[in-house]
Amino acid sequence: MQTKPKIILAALLLPSFSLFLPCTVAITGTRFASRSRRHDSQNIIRNKVFHFSAPSDSNDDRVNHSQLLEHKQYSKTKILKRIRGGDIASSSSSSCKVGLLIEAMTIFGTVVFAFSGALKAGRKGMDIIGMMIIASITAMGGGTMRDILMMGGGDEHVVFWMKTPMYLEISLVTALITFYIWPQVEAKFGVETDSAIPICTSDALGLAAFCVVGVQAAIKRGLAPTVCVVSGLMTATFGGIIRDVVCGDQARIMYPHRTLYVLGPALGSLVYTVLDYLMNTHSWRLDSSSITMISFSVAFLVRVLSFNKSWRMPHWNVVKDQ
Repeated sequence: MQTKPKIILAALLLPSFSLFLPCTVAITGTRFASRSRRHDSQNIIRNKVFHFSAPSDSNDDRVNHSQLLEHKQYSKTKILKRIRGGDIASSSSSSCKVGLLIEAMTIFGTVVFAFSGALKAGRKGMDIIGMMIIASITAMGGGTMRDILMMGGGDEHVVFWMKTPMYLEISLVTALITFYIWPQVEAKFGVETDSAIPICTSDALGLAAFCVVGVQAAIKRGLAPTVCVVSGLMTATFGGIIRDVVCGDQARIMYPHRTLYVLGPALGSLVYTVLDYLMNTHSWRLDSSSITMISFSVAFLVRVLSFNKSWRMPHWNVVKDQ
């Protein structure tokens, strides 16, 4: 009975080190936006106080005011442009806050996915380079495949982690920490990663964030609703599929002997696509922030509720040959 708190504490050690990254992103973005708003308001007041009656000065004031508004618009959406191919069209205050939350969960999910990939590679006997490669594949494989399939002109011909190498760096650092620290944690506390609630919850957060970002990427490119759902599911799960195939295992999301892993991101992607369609075609009173939070919650709750349950997707009862 005394070892149970120790197991939970050990399971929290590795994912918890990434908490400073989402917090830093959120705090930095909030402070930057607030400083930008104060700076803009001071400049507008200064323009009003030192206003001259000359026509040229009036024109200059209008130009400066327009530039300040453009700068304010840019400052609100700047932080959203770093999200893994997500939607940056909306720039309201609530959308900015939701965007920061999704980015924080995406960073956190990147750490957890990279950890699971590095752990599997290590247990397969791979060296430190192999662990770093599998960790990166697990964390970024789904988004990479999505961006390759959606390649177009301009900046869209570059996958997300090449434009924002932070995700690659997070994956590599996570693999290094897993290589050096996790064997000691596992030997001391005997943590079972497949059933540890903190790790499974962290995985669900990343899974929900990835599916939302994947749907946003497809909607931003004007793709069909069916493709939007596939994009969300691909972003959330295909990294794990590639990991399992490279490691010589069955892809966990395709077989019924594991929990309902794929149902959460599939429903989250479907809910986002349907609500976005209703908002744009039937004038439903919804905005992108509400749709994002609803879809994120659906994906997260479905995954959490299926932890350690006997629920399975419909399947044939196949008898394996002895």
